[in-house]
Amino acid sequence: MNNLKTFYVAAALVLATVMPASSAFAGGVSGQRISMINIYGTSTTPYAVFSFDGGTSSGPACATWRGAMAIDITTTRGKAQLQLLTTAFLSGKNVMLTGTNACVTPAGFGVAVETFNYVTIQ
Repeated sequence: MNNLKTFYVAAALVLATVMPASSAFAGGVSGQRISMINIYGTSTTPYAVFSFDGGTSSGPACATWRGAMAIDITTTRGKAQLQLLTTAFLSGKNVMLTGTNACVTPAGFGVAVETFNYVTIQ
């Protein structure tokens, strides 16, 4: 039994040293529906901004508004996530988003929101 406890403690210590400290402050959304989708930014740097009634969890200090998250839609990944989240919005499905711990202030939006990188329809 002591060997098992030692293993778990050692595994936890390894994970704590391997995982970046910034991930502890990244925000996210889990089990919420999207209340609004807007496109902000310029023609060369457009962002899709997704709003949630319940806001986001935690998040970095740079996020001056925690009611939304954004994605750059000039990338292939961003375009795919926009399609996936639009489907979730139209079908009323809950979503889960994981924040990047980085923020953006899209032109025309006026406040900084956290960007996200992982999306799941629940």
